[in-house]
Amino acid sequence: MDCSISLHLACVLGRDKLVEHLLAECPAIIHAMDSVNKLTALHAAAKHGHEKVVSLLLARSPTFLIAAKTSREFRTPLHFAAENGHHMIVARLLAHSSDLIDAQDSDNKTALQLAVERGHHLVVAQLLAHKPSLGAVVADGDQSKQTVLHLAVEKGHRDIVAQLLAHNPSLVEAKDTNEQTALHVAVKNGQDDIVEHLLAYKLKDNDQTALDLAVSCGHQKIVGQLLTHLVSNIADCSRKYLAYFLHIAAKGGHDVIVAQLLAHNPALINTRNAASGRTALHLAVMGGCNKVVALLLAQNPSTLNALDSAGKNSAVHLAVFGGRNEIAKQLLAHKSIVQECEADAEGCRLLHRAASHCNCEVVALLLTHSPFLIDARTAEHGRTALHYAGSSEVAAELLARDPTLIDVEDAKSETALDSAVKSGNTDVVTWILAHCPTTLEGSRGLNAMKHAIDYSKEHIAEMLLAHKPGLVFEADQFGVTVLLYVLSFITPQRLSEKFITKVWKMNTNAVHIAGCSGNTPFVVALSQRVMWAIELMQWQLNPDDIQWACERVHAPFDELFKSVIEQQMTLLLQVLNQDMMCMIGEYVGFGALGRPSNKRTRKQSTRKNKSRAVRS
Repeated sequence: MDCSISLHLACVLGRDKLVEHLLAECPAIIHAMDSVNKLTALHAAAKHGHEKVVSLLLARSPTFLIAAKTSREFRTPLHFAAENGHHMIVARLLAHSSDLIDAQDSDNKTALQLAVERGHHLVVAQLLAHKPSLGAVVADGDQSKQTVLHLAVEKGHRDIVAQLLAHNPSLVEAKDTNEQTALHVAVKNGQDDIVEHLLAYKLKDNDQTALDLAVSCGHQKIVGQLLTHLVSNIADCSRKYLAYFLHIAAKGGHDVIVAQLLAHNPALINTRNAASGRTALHLAVMGGCNKVVALLLAQNPSTLNALDSAGKNSAVHLAVFGGRNEIAKQLLAHKSIVQECEADAEGCRLLHRAASHCNCEVVALLLTHSPFLIDARTAEHGRTALHYAGSSEVAAELLARDPTLIDVEDAKSETALDSAVKSGNTDVVTWILAHCPTTLEGSRGLNAMKHAIDYSKEHIAEMLLAHKPGLVFEADQFGVTVLLYVLSFITPQRLSEKFITKVWKMNTNAVHIAGCSGNTPFVVALSQRVMWAIELMQWQLNPDDIQWACERVHAPFDELFKSVIEQQMTLLLQVLNQDMMCMIGEYVGFGALGRPSNKRTRKQSTRKNKSRAVRS
């Protein structure tokens, strides 16, 4: 085996006697590097922590350390010793060559940075003792401009953070290229123990931006730490910042800090967020902070009247919308104030919004507190709370207090059932059909069915038919049946073939019934060019249907209608009279008895029929 390889292995394993023997046999191998990582024997011994071997190599060649400054990664033996926490070897190397302390590897890292990254506090102490100014130095090639304090915080080494600050307290204000201090890094990582240590040092303006970061990251404990620190220096803060701190404290539930801020400046309670227009009470309600809400109400109950910048929501609205039942009870205790803010800018009262949010407990609370709300209607559409009911529990609560609500119509003559059908609320529809059996009486059943068709709520349409099958036999004031109405909406693909077939089978006679526009379901199917519907209905046609279709169908659909007539020619010969066959035969290009004749245009046929009528 090559002596240089043997030397490297002996240094890795720490065999100092073998190293001494090999160097005595061949002194020149002390400068040899391995072929892979370009490491000398000294690199290997320093990396693996063999102090005796390092001492032996340095004693053999005191100038050897200077020659051993480079490896494949441009690391010196000091880099390896520092990275692996060998503080005694670090001391020996520095004693022989102090200029190594500033050397950088291929990643622009010094020995101190490597020691900080790995959390070797003893090595850090050795390096700082050797060169006190080292802690504040930023590596020349490091574009982030982070100090070793940033690095220690990033890695979460609290003891090294304390060590670096004790050595150089000014590091707490040092910023990287993103204008962030070590405090920002600790806040971002949620390191509340390190944040506490950093706050022990006098900060300038960094804690205010750190507070923003803590809020955005959702670190509530750190928010509390920063607020406590800021309030302790309350005399140095402007009113703008104090209002900002109050809002953050209110939303985060920091009642002690809220009390401190209001004690310092009671007028802060009326300040609003510049963008949303919300006060501290709004934010406390949104955060579900009961104690803060109680504190703010005790300080100034009139803030309950404040609306946000959109003019829609007071604190009461936010409590109702968010399902904050306990807070809603606190706010509703101020009855005279609540009555003044019952309706929002859309004219939609608290009860209506609670009903739409499926908050049955709040609905019951509001009605117990203000029974008159049961009759309240929205200003624009005239809807009751039942129109907005989002669940069967809310519908049951409302109807238990006033059963007549089921028959109340809004400005569009729509009942609560119509609203539930349009929104596709199966839960409410099912409950109303089960507990209010008369709700489909008269024209209301057909209206509800039309809404289900209009809004593509096929499952609800099936529920309505199951509850009242007779709907398929009813027609509206325009003579439109369910089948005719359904076929009118095939083109947008609103309803399935299966459902339409089901409607047709429930009342096959509806194929002959025309609405006031004169169109039968068959004519509508022809105009919509729905082949499966045409094939379904064509065998139910009678002579009147055929004649009517001849008169109603226009040129773009002639060929389609002709194919239907041709398919039924045998049947038509049996049921139609001679005059009818002549008309239809001319229409489709056949003679009176089904024999082919010269084709004529529809315009020519019409002219001939008119001349015959004149002669007769």
